[in-house]
Amino acid sequence: MSPARYIRVSEINTYLFCKRAWHLSQRGSASLLEPERAQGVVYHQVHGDRVRSARVASSIARVFAVAGMVLLIVFAWLALR
Repeated sequence: MSPARYIRVSEINTYLFCKRAWHLSQRGSASLLEPERAQGVVYHQVHGDRVRSARVASSIARVFAVAGMVLLIVFAWLALR
């Protein structure tokens, strides 16, 4: 039994754009659009890094906001004593 092969969205896009281009890519022929494809890969990697950084920054901001509220409540409680 052969291992499962997953179909990527880019393969579907290539097939819908040009069935011959898809067939040639399956046979290992290099595409003339390799530089553009490489740029796309780099773009998506950079974008993914930025999204991860934004999530981390958001989590840190949330922690500081909660800590600030706790300190505000503690100082208010101490002032009323």
